[in-house]
Parts: sequence; structure tokens; C-alpha cells
Amino acid sequence: MTHAISSYENAFHGNARLRPVESDGGMRVFENRTALPRVWLVTEVVSAKPEDILKAIHTSVLPDGRRFEPREMALIEEAFDFHAETPNSNAKALVTELNNTSMTIQTSAATPSFLVMSDVFYPGWEASVNGVATRILRTNYALRGIMLPAGKNAVRVQFTPRIFWLGATVTIVCLLIVVALLCSYWRQKRRLTVRMDASDPAAG
Repeated sequence: MTHAISSYENAFHGNARLRPVESDGGMRVFENRTALPRVWLVTEVVSAKPEDILKAIHTSVLPDGRRFEPREMALIEEAFDFHAETPNSNAKALVTELNNTSMTIQTSAATPSFLVMSDVFYPGWEASVNGVATRILRTNYALRGIMLPAGKNAVRVQFTPRIFWLGATVTIVCLLIVVALLCSYWRQKRRLTVRMDASDPAAG
């Protein structure tokens, strides 16, 4: 959906985080210069109740009164204590593979860090770090997050819903039962045919 800029010009005027990048036919396009990337690393994790996390996102103020800086910290609902003593300004996170059901991320940081993904937290997603399974934590109320060790890491996130595997297992079991019943039926039919042939005088 698009709107005429005249409806919003007053709201956008003087907003430092919005930069005009294009104008066409009376419409103007703005760049949000504070938008976060697809994945990023933070050096602090703050635990809070869901309602406090949502309030902090809306107001940019943490429950303890500090300012919420999403580029530097993450909010989760579980008990979690992480704060890097020496933040690494050279930390990097890069998506190297992406499709509808999986994502591969390469990270690098001199100290342990917490990876935040701008994807919605949803049951069925699983993750591994350097080939070892790890938990995905609900982060910033609706996103996904993973704790990472220092150094270079290969993070793999994949959608493998349990209902799919449950359905596949039930299907396979049902097929095996059907095959077993068919085999039993044909064996019995064959025995009956042999007995009938043996009892038939004409067969001799």
C-alpha cells in the first residue's frame, strides 16, 4: 500500500533516521537509516517478562530504566545472564545461504556473542552451531536468537516441524501394515490353491 507524501510530510520532516532517496510522480521514497540487518551480533542479553519486553520495544526503555539499544542488546523471557566484558567492534554476521526452510550464517567475533535473527520465532525451527545442536531462544518478543562462542562460527537454522515427521512416521507404519496384510493374504491364497490342487483327482 502507498500513500501520498503530503499526508505524512509533516511527520517525516526533520526525522534524522529517514533519508529521502527518490521522488517520482508526486511520491517520495525514504530510507530508514536505523533499520537493522537480517542478522546481527549483540554483546548483552537482558531477561525480562514478556509484557516488559514488549514495553521496552515500544518505549526504548528497559525495566531497569536504561535505554534499550537493539544493536547492542537482546531481550529474552528466560533466565539468562550474558554481558561481554570487552565488546568487539569488528564482530560480523553474514547470511551465506537462504531459502524458505533453511538459513546458513557465518559469524566472527573475538568474544562470545548473541546472534539475533530478524525472523519470527516459530515452533519447528532447529539450529546448530558448528554442527552441534543448540537452542533457539525467543528474542525481542518475536524474533529468534542463539548464543555463540568466541571465534568463527557456522550457524545452520532449518525448519523441521515435528508434525511433519509424525505424519511421515504414521504414513510409513500404515504402509508397512498394508504390505504385511497383503503378503499374508497372498500367502494364504497360495496355500489354499495348493491344497485344492492336491485334493483334485484330475490333478493326479
